[in-house]
Amino acid sequence: MNLMKNTIKLLAFFLCSFFITNVSAQKATITFRTDKDVSVRIYKPIDGASNLFFISDKLDLKPNISINYEVDISDFGIVGCNFSNGMRYNMLLQPGDHLDVNFTNKNVFFNGDNAEGQTYLNNKKIVNICFNQLGLIFKKNITNRIDFEGIKKDTKRELIQPFYDDLDSLEKEMKITHKFKTLLAKDIQYASSLFLYTSYGKLLRKGFNNFKPSTFDSTRIYEEMDALYNDTSMLNVNTMKFYYGYPPDNYFLLKYKKLDDSAKEKLLRNYDKDTFGNYPSYLLAPDYMQKILFGSTFVDQLQNMSNYFNQDLMLKYLTDKFPESEYIPIIKRLKDEQKKEKETNLKPVIIDGNTINSLKELVQTNELKGKYVFVDLWATFCIPCKYEFQFNDDLHKLLSKYSNLVQIYISTDDIEKDSIWKEMIVHYKLNSYNMRASESLQKEIRDKVYNGNLLSIPRYLLLDANATILNDNLPRPSKIGLLEEALNKVIK
Repeated sequence: MNLMKNTIKLLAFFLCSFFITNVSAQKATITFRTDKDVSVRIYKPIDGASNLFFISDKLDLKPNISINYEVDISDFGIVGCNFSNGMRYNMLLQPGDHLDVNFTNKNVFFNGDNAEGQTYLNNKKIVNICFNQLGLIFKKNITNRIDFEGIKKDTKRELIQPFYDDLDSLEKEMKITHKFKTLLAKDIQYASSLFLYTSYGKLLRKGFNNFKPSTFDSTRIYEEMDALYNDTSMLNVNTMKFYYGYPPDNYFLLKYKKLDDSAKEKLLRNYDKDTFGNYPSYLLAPDYMQKILFGSTFVDQLQNMSNYFNQDLMLKYLTDKFPESEYIPIIKRLKDEQKKEKETNLKPVIIDGNTINSLKELVQTNELKGKYVFVDLWATFCIPCKYEFQFNDDLHKLLSKYSNLVQIYISTDDIEKDSIWKEMIVHYKLNSYNMRASESLQKEIRDKVYNGNLLSIPRYLLLDANATILNDNLPRPSKIGLLEEALNKVIK
């Protein structure tokens, strides 16, 4: 009997140890340290996929105080960190990794597992290299015809291989593990394939250096694009984990456009077409991609007050088909917040811009007179503008330090957007002054800020009490540290 009891206890111990080991093996730990006050926004993977825009957590870092931050990781994942000085870093993590992220002198350096690899990932600017290098490769291989084989060979030799050589050196010097090298190599291969696919797409739409593809060329381009995504190294269960967003959506859209009406009807599977709105093409994706494509688009719709599909129908679809998805609680939370916003008593302070035709008239309004004026130029259709509103808490906290400064959000929307403009003021908690610019004021801004060219937003200006433009391109709120430095140079 005692032998049986001891055996059971021993078995229970091993089972417990096995369970604990496996749970801990699914965590990666990031230790943040800093030598000055700085905040960091963290973008954890969602459903294992990279997360570019939804802020998972915000940490306020203080000197001499370490903060351990744990992330659930299955196999591997990309975690993004956006520091308040405007620097963005991405970390390729595996289960069990321990990585130190040290913020010092406006820079970040890494210690711990594969630290040299993390530095390489962030310093190499893979996206820029792919973009620039492929332009040169296309220029060499597109003259009076398209040399497809030349493009493939040069992409491998001139773009991908130098990265591989670097990674081999890092592994030989024992600065990264073989697994890390393999993952980063896949990341680089995926990035190059993505940019090649995108370049082919632009070639179809716009041509290249006055070269317009023939019908025969176009057919071959489509074949090359299909080949890229039919390559299992390009489109697989890990594709969505890498940092470069969700480019397969373009591929599925291209496939969807080739379907006839009956095939499109069949694809809906008796669902209301409003369920998928502008994105029925996502139904062509395998399930592991579909939940991420729909989930991320849903979150984007909620954060940016866009209108892609029926929210209630899409939430039911996701809940029924992917009940375990991490997007579902995020979506429900955002919807609850949206509902509370509609019930709020916030009454935006709106200045009538119809009679304000110049910056001089703007600063002479009762609300702004005699002050420095921080101007946020935006519009309801501008996604980057609305992205910056995520950092309004930091922005308002900063601006409140200056007793002689006021803030105004100036929209460049037409009068037809008046209703949605006012809704967005409440949604994004634009609690300062708000105004929709008249055509005359927009013209003056174009002339004085953009040298007569089209308005490019978001844009942040600093005016003095006489309407003199002291800075016509301030750092964005997402770079709050740099913005504070810029303001301190002018405002005492």
